[in-house]
Amino acid sequence: MFKYFGLTLIIIVCGYTGHMMAASLSGRIKELELAIALVGKLQTHIKYRRTPTIELIEEMAGYELFAPLCFIRDCGESLKVSSNFTAVWKNSLDSNRGRLRITNEDISLLMSMGDYLGNSDAEGQIKALQFTETALGHNLKDAREQNAAKGKMYRSLGVLAGMGIAVFLI
Repeated sequence: MFKYFGLTLIIIVCGYTGHMMAASLSGRIKELELAIALVGKLQTHIKYRRTPTIELIEEMAGYELFAPLCFIRDCGESLKVSSNFTAVWKNSLDSNRGRLRITNEDISLLMSMGDYLGNSDAEGQIKALQFTETALGHNLKDAREQNAAKGKMYRSLGVLAGMGIAVFLI
């Protein structure tokens, strides 16, 4: 009886592992969509409101919409202590790297925003943000393709691996 319980547990754990791997692909899609929305909102505020960078990030940190992008809240809090936006932005992204589901390439794109936000005129910032938005859009397209191709496979392989281990142990 305990043997069958153990085998069932193995199947469940392997299935759950496959499900979690598939969920990480979906999580990346959600975070990229939020990052694109953030970039769009930054563009709008810079273009029409001419909000200073530090105030702008502090405002974005207060939006519940961007809560899954944990680095925004950290950046907003850190800007209350330090006014070096570039360093705070990059440090916030780097320190939250493990909590985000986006890839290192996505993080590098977001980090590059720290180099030009607040360091050029409004038009230069908007053009750079448009470039970042386009690049993140390409990454989002790739993430959706990966999710479609690999998500189902991860779930299936998890369960099948668990069944294979169970059969092997019988």
